[in-house]
Amino acid sequence: MRPLHHLKLPALALLFTLLVVQLAALASEAQPIDVLRAHVSAGIAVLNNDGEDSAEDYTNQQQQLCAIAHEMFDIYAFSRLVLADNWSAFSSVEQNDFVATFGEFLCRYYLSRLQAHYSNEQVSFTSQSIKSPNRAVVSVTVRWRNTDVPIEVRMALRDNRWRAYDIVMAGISGVMIYRAEFQSLFARSSPQGVLDELRSRINRHGLATAP
Repeated sequence: MRPLHHLKLPALALLFTLLVVQLAALASEAQPIDVLRAHVSAGIAVLNNDGEDSAEDYTNQQQQLCAIAHEMFDIYAFSRLVLADNWSAFSSVEQNDFVATFGEFLCRYYLSRLQAHYSNEQVSFTSQSIKSPNRAVVSVTVRWRNTDVPIEVRMALRDNRWRAYDIVMAGISGVMIYRAEFQSLFARSSPQGVLDELRSRINRHGLATAP
């Protein structure tokens, strides 16, 4: 696996400037497949950037990836779908707290594993299907260990922006996986207990560490 981490400040500024310009140009076309491709390309550029192997570099890279992920993924929509009927059990303050905490958990937990295991996998954007004026599905293929893995990215248009709100791999939806888990948590805990459990998981599993 190639060395990961560390973008120098000028390179990082250039990367995000190019991303913003590219997404601004895409806004008028509003093609979800192009928007998704731009975000994924920006993430791969961060992963492919050579750097030192220090814990600080590793953490900086994860922060850059999290920033891209927050632009690409609608964590508010994902959170509401995951909690389903339990969303109304949270106060408005707790709802905002859940979205922020859940987003931090997803970024730290999954991106730390992506950093550790990414080895120049090829990502192909094969097609898109517009389901309605504000819903679309983008089909993606990831070449992993000489096997093509098909992935469905469900996207929604909100605030004039296309963002992902669910990912389906091998017929398994991220929303459904986490919905089942949170329903199990709610069976024995309060909304505050659920938030405490999420924070505990961040502390146990989600912290970035150098490989």
